[in-house]
Amino acid sequence: MGASTAKKILFATSPEKNAGYLLLRIFVGYGFITHGYGKVFKTFSQFAEYIGSLNVPAPTIAAALAAGAEFFGGILLILGLCTRITSFFLTATMVVAAFIAHAGAPFAQRELAFLYLFCSALFLLKGAGSLSIDNILGKK
Repeated sequence: MGASTAKKILFATSPEKNAGYLLLRIFVGYGFITHGYGKVFKTFSQFAEYIGSLNVPAPTIAAALAAGAEFFGGILLILGLCTRITSFFLTATMVVAAFIAHAGAPFAQRELAFLYLFCSALFLLKGAGSLSIDNILGKK
């Protein structure tokens, strides 16, 4: 192996970086769906009560927005449809989760909220990438 080949292996980036965006969108979107599904379809009233216990104004509306953002936003994120708008709501939801719902908890208990927060912020800033419905619609 020559120095040039070793350099490419160690330091080059993939020319198709959008495949990475797609994989991350699928993983993060699926995670949001699994977290939101129960809140939307199974335990909404308990979730709304919990939101109320955090002194969030209009807890039922806030709970509906958060649960909907997670479940429906996860679906839209996987599809790469309305990605920046969806990511705005997901990012806002994760800011509340990381800094209000889990305030004062050790980092290990807040880590997942931070992971979803920063992934959502990435899609908010960068969009879905070329392997998305957003890209197809944007070309027309």
